[in-house]
Amino acid sequence: MRLAPKLLRRRQNSIWVRRNFEKFLEHSNRWLKPSRLRKDLAVRVGGPDMIQIPDGRLVAAVRFYGEEECWGRAWISPYWIDADAGTISEFQYLPSGGDTSYAVMVWHEDRLWVSYYSSHEKKTSIYLARVRLT
Repeated sequence: MRLAPKLLRRRQNSIWVRRNFEKFLEHSNRWLKPSRLRKDLAVRVGGPDMIQIPDGRLVAAVRFYGEEECWGRAWISPYWIDADAGTISEFQYLPSGGDTSYAVMVWHEDRLWVSYYSSHEKKTSIYLARVRLT
């Protein structure tokens, strides 16, 4: 049985991809064996989710923060993850801002769907987006 890779947020500016064959040990909040992909980012991230789509590519959705750490500077975006190269690349911006996070992705009827909450339209609401893959 093959398990899908997992996306983890260890610190405010790191995301890690764990492949199914790797074992992680955690003791006193220290990673004893690092992942094959550890990507330290220049920005703060939160609320990660990841899915492997049928063609094998990995897509992650995370909350990013701008330079100022305030609610008005956060947004949700899906990213391609290249686990072999250790890179991530944004491919679409989702309408979001303010208090926003916890994107959840599903592959349904040959489309990627992302659900998340956001307060960019004043009142916090839950959104469902059909994501265009590039």
